[in-house]
Amino acid sequence: MKRIVLIAITVIAAHISHAQVFNGGLILGGMVTSVNGAGVTSGNSFQHLGLSFGGLLDVKLNDRNTLEMELTYDLKGSKVNPILDSAQQIIDTGYYTLRLNYVDITVLYRHKIHFNLSGKPTDKFEIEAGANLGILAAYYYEAFGIVYASSAEHYVSTAYNVQYAPINFGLSVGFRYDVSDNFAIDFRYLNSINSVFENSPSVNRFYPYYGSWQAGHNLAFQLNFIYTFAKKKATEGGSSSQPAGQDN
Repeated sequence: MKRIVLIAITVIAAHISHAQVFNGGLILGGMVTSVNGAGVTSGNSFQHLGLSFGGLLDVKLNDRNTLEMELTYDLKGSKVNPILDSAQQIIDTGYYTLRLNYVDITVLYRHKIHFNLSGKPTDKFEIEAGANLGILAAYYYEAFGIVYASSAEHYVSTAYNVQYAPINFGLSVGFRYDVSDNFAIDFRYLNSINSVFENSPSVNRFYPYYGSWQAGHNLAFQLNFIYTFAKKKATEGGSSSQPAGQDN
C-alpha cells in the first residue's frame, strides 16, 4: 500500500514539475458520512462526523481549467446513535459506530465559471469533478456497546469476522468559491464505487443490505477550507521572468 502511495505521488509530481504554473496548498475540512446499508435499515443516517486534512498540488491548464492532486487523511464511517427514553435508558438495539480512516489520493478537474452576479461579472466560482483512491489506514466497529473490530488493538471478534477492503475507489462532484487568490471554500459530494467490505458470509449476516444497490459504499458530504501558496497573477503569463532591458 505504501508503494502505491509513493508511486502515485511520484508520477503526478513529475508531471506537475514540468508544467508552466503550479501551486501547493493545505486542506482542512469536515464531513458528514455514511456507509450505505451498514445498519439494520437500508437508509443512510449521515450521523457520523469526520475530518479531512492534508495537502494539494494544482496546475493551471489554461485560464479556465485546473488539474489538482490532493493527498489527505480522511475520517469516514457510519453511525446510528441510540434512542433514549425519558430516563435516559436505551430503548433500541440498532445503534452502532463504524470508523474507517483512509489515506486518500484525489485527482480533480476544475473549471472556472464566468457569469454576472448582481449585474457584475465574476469568475470566483468553479465546478469540479474527480476520482479518488483510498487506502484503509484504520478501522473500528462497535455495536450495542460491544467492540467487534479494532485495528489499533489488532482485534477482530470471531463472532464478527468481517474483513474490510484495503482499497476504496470513489468519485466526487462539487463546486468551489475562490474568496481570494490564496483562499477558497470547497463543497463536494463523494460516493465510492466499491464496497468497504470484503465479500463473506459474515458480511451478509452483520450487514443485511450488503449486496443490494450501492450497499456498503462510502458516502460523504464534505466542506473544505483551502489555502494555496498561489503565485502572483503577473507571473502567470511568464512575461515578468524576462529581465528589464534584455533582448530576446
